[in-house]
Amino acid sequence: IAKYVALREAGLGNEDLRLLIVRDAKLREDHAVVAAHLDGRWLVLDNRRLVLLEDMQLKQYAPMFEIDDEGVKRLVPIDTYRSSSRMAPDATRAASEDAALGAH
Repeated sequence: IAKYVALREAGLGNEDLRLLIVRDAKLREDHAVVAAHLDGRWLVLDNRRLVLLEDMQLKQYAPMFEIDDEGVKRLVPIDTYRSSSRMAPDATRAASEDAALGAH
């Protein structure tokens, strides 16, 4: 959350920044990461790693929720829509209803 706020304050626009709740299939647990769109790529800031990685490099993460200035959106599994990108918010499709924090 601190990284998300810091990037917003640094001038990154809402359309280029997401806080994502992902399911780590390898560890079988949920985790929060920040995705930032820079130079045409979605980069993931993850406190479990000391390097910036592109979304495509994190195949064990499946995005479940997207949090931005508009609120929380539940995401439909990416494989359902046969997209080539794993974490990019525009490659996922928000569910028809926004999910409330703590719901489901």
